[in-house]
Amino acid sequence: MSDVGEETSLLSKTAPAAAGITDDYDRSQEILKQELLAGINDNGSVCGGLWAPLKIIDEHTDKNRSMTWSELFYDLIFVTAIAHLGEEFKKGAISVYVYGLYLVTVYGMWHGATVFACRFHRGELSMKLYFACHMIGMVGVNMNMADSYCGWTESNCDHATSLKPLAFCAVWIHAVETVGFMRVYHRYMTRPAGREEKETNDRLLRQSLGRSILQLIVLAAWLLLALAVIPGQCCVIIFIVDLMLRADNFLVWTIIRMLNAPFQCIPDSVFHYAALMPIHVDHYTERLGLVILIVLGESVDGIAVHPKEMTAAVYSTVFFGFLVVFALKLLYFDTMHPEEEDHIMSCMGSCHVEVLTKDETIMPTKRSKGGVRKEIVMAPTWQCTLWIAMHQFLAMTLSVTGDCLALISEAEIKSSNEAAIISAENQIVSTGAMPPSTTSMLSVSEEGNTPDYRTVLAYSVSLSLLISGYIGFAHKNARVEEEGPRQGSFIFLDILQKSFLLLAAVLAFCTQFVGSDDINNLALIAIVSLSALCVAGVSYFDECIDNELVKEEFLEEIEQKCKREPLTEELVFAMKDKIKDKTDAANKEIAVPIQDMLTALRLSPGGDVVREMIHHLEEELEEEPHITVEGLIKLIGGMDTNMRTLRRQQKEKLPSIQAGIRGVQARQEIKQLQDDTPGKTEA
Repeated sequence: MSDVGEETSLLSKTAPAAAGITDDYDRSQEILKQELLAGINDNGSVCGGLWAPLKIIDEHTDKNRSMTWSELFYDLIFVTAIAHLGEEFKKGAISVYVYGLYLVTVYGMWHGATVFACRFHRGELSMKLYFACHMIGMVGVNMNMADSYCGWTESNCDHATSLKPLAFCAVWIHAVETVGFMRVYHRYMTRPAGREEKETNDRLLRQSLGRSILQLIVLAAWLLLALAVIPGQCCVIIFIVDLMLRADNFLVWTIIRMLNAPFQCIPDSVFHYAALMPIHVDHYTERLGLVILIVLGESVDGIAVHPKEMTAAVYSTVFFGFLVVFALKLLYFDTMHPEEEDHIMSCMGSCHVEVLTKDETIMPTKRSKGGVRKEIVMAPTWQCTLWIAMHQFLAMTLSVTGDCLALISEAEIKSSNEAAIISAENQIVSTGAMPPSTTSMLSVSEEGNTPDYRTVLAYSVSLSLLISGYIGFAHKNARVEEEGPRQGSFIFLDILQKSFLLLAAVLAFCTQFVGSDDINNLALIAIVSLSALCVAGVSYFDECIDNELVKEEFLEEIEQKCKREPLTEELVFAMKDKIKDKTDAANKEIAVPIQDMLTALRLSPGGDVVREMIHHLEEELEEEPHITVEGLIKLIGGMDTNMRTLRRQQKEKLPSIQAGIRGVQARQEIKQLQDDTPGKTEA
């Protein structure tokens, strides 16, 4: 309901429209109708709602947000970038260092669009056009990757014919990102943040303007390179500038946080002031997982070669190469996947923090004095920023691993083909159809400029294992950190898993010191794959113990229930649902937007229960825009109407009806029980 001042203002604005209406009730109805129409027409959208103003996405409101088709389409373009880089690397056109520099730069471009979408993409036309423009620039980057690098020590860059077009494409991408942040700035300048939003308007304006300035700095650097104001030999500096000035990559933030950790020279208030806009954690981690999955899929595509001669060595090489990729997939997605509440980005204080900030737009309420907004901002610790930053390097090492495995597969095919040629030549010579002196002419093959794939594979696999290990072990491990049953077993397994991971990484690293005469390519990747699989296998041990522990906890709970009260059909249904993780008891941390609940209640037919719920929820809304399921249970249980019903049930010894029963049959049985109960009370 509006305040008195707002209502007076509304009456004055709608006085002409209400002229001629004498009845006070009709006049108030006309005023409310005008207010409703004003709210519908003044939502900031144009083009029939296709172009809506940007608004930062609240993770609690959009809990089950899924990926959009625009994001998935962009991922396909990112795949082509990885494929083009891999082709350049495998034919020896670029070194592994240049390969890594290009890949993390392209990843940064993809990551910039991804993070912006995690914060603002609601499926409207404007964001689809944003992605389309971003993708056009990425397509141009893919077209100009070849012949675009000029080394620092080279005298001229005449051979880098694609460097200038590549720089212009990068200029385009940064221009698109600048326009995106300027749209955010314009939206919150013209339409300030509402009470339900968890950030102050000043922070949103400061962040969007600051990000726009950073984008313009990088844009200017690429433009100077494209116009040859900066010589091509300095292109590596431009790549590094692009990489470091992407705030969402958190490279600079990670360095500062790590340097500040032992000394605490910079107070947390500084990091809270510089904190970024919050991000939808579930959606963001899903996007990171998808890009890792894309890189792993590209690795499988590299080793799936077609040999001319179907030999056991070729198939064995491809088999063990796939096991390497599969083991790395297990490590990232399956064996080290934490519960949602234990994820490093979900733990409050690790990634997002609550900050009390002055905000004059927050009016005083019954519970607070006003003038202060409780913000939720992204100010991650160094552990969390390192977790985010490591993903780009994991994508690089996994991509290099896949290309090295592809080179090994091609080398085995080449070796089998040469053996077949030599065998054919020997047969021809034995029949006298060819003189022996010409035998070597047929067996000579062109030596390409391929990289030393055995050495590169040793580095890439060892780094992939170490980075995957950090990404997995960085999460909170409640079984290890908190006292509980079998804590000692979980601590032992945690040490065992880390030890196996370290040994496998050291083993993979040491394979570079063994020549091909001592261990051939097949034996090499067999050793690497089996060691990686051992790490993945050991990582499953704690899950087995955890599953057994969960069963024991449920059995103990059932025993306690049976001791306190006799088993009923309703209680059995509830316990079975809980065992299957279907009840709200397993989801008490999920927050429900109060405003959505109020809307549904206000639009429903009125009643004592509805009016009382609206009253309690309005009081909660003054303090917090969301309420957890556990808080909602307490609110409903403490309502006067509900308490009166419970007291009457206890006084008259009426049967207690459990509200949480699920299933059509159970609801029918409850309805029958209610119909047969004498002296029912109205809800």
